[in-house]
Amino acid sequence: MARTNNHNKQVIQNGLCYDYLIKPGSYSDWCTTVIFYKALHMVDQYLAKYGLHPIGHQDRYSYIRKYLPDVRAEYQQLYEASIKSRYGTDYLVTADKGKAYHARIFTNSFIPFSQKMTKVLTAPGP
Repeated sequence: MARTNNHNKQVIQNGLCYDYLIKPGSYSDWCTTVIFYKALHMVDQYLAKYGLHPIGHQDRYSYIRKYLPDVRAEYQQLYEASIKSRYGTDYLVTADKGKAYHARIFTNSFIPFSQKMTKVLTAPGP
């Protein structure tokens, strides 16, 4: 149970970080990364309820495919966007391009992911 609570605290912490970074003149590349890690800890929070503790991204993705298939596509999109925003030089060509990319990822991937995971996390256990 302690690990579940730690993941929940990290979900909250990542949300606070996102709220800070998204302000005008923001760092949209880091906002994209933060929402991915918020998603990651939502997954880990769910898995920890059942004694599952992924070791890395591949391990976590295997658990998602098996136990959380309804969020697999959005999670993969968030993962790829996080990598692109951190390492893709084309992402940083213009601030407006980065902000538009982040807005699309947030709307098309994070919001649906978050809504689905909130239902899963608040549902009674098996």
